Amino acid sequence: MKLTKSDLRTGMLVENAEGNVYVVLLGTQSGDIIGSSTEDGVWNTLDNFRDDLSSRYSNLSIVRVVERCLGWSRNIKHELPVMEWVRVGDKLLSKSDDVIEMTLGEVEEKLGMKVKIVTKEK
Repeated sequence: MKLTKSDLRTGMLVENAEGNVYVVLLGTQSGDIIGSSTEDGVWNTLDNFRDDLSSRYSNLSIVRVVERCLGWSRNIKHELPVMEWVRVGDKLLSKSDDVIEMTLGEVEEKLGMKVKIVTKEK
């Protein structure tokens, strides 16, 4: 499942290429934003991101999205299953996708090193 900007919901967590984590806040007085979960108060408008969640103005594209769902049962807070997407090339894909098609060049770029494909030893 590919994730796009229109799939974002308030409360989802997004991580940019530098590893900074923000919470998605839709419909605020400043519009749809991602805000820092720390006291620094940093935020960014979602208008600065393309539909595929790549950044329009910097190399700080969103590389990971996590949807956490908290529930309550008998006054005990518990976390329900989490959905997670990660950036592979130019797409954010669900970690539940069974197969991700990549070229050898894309694998090398993702790993940041040369890769040699070998067969499994018997």
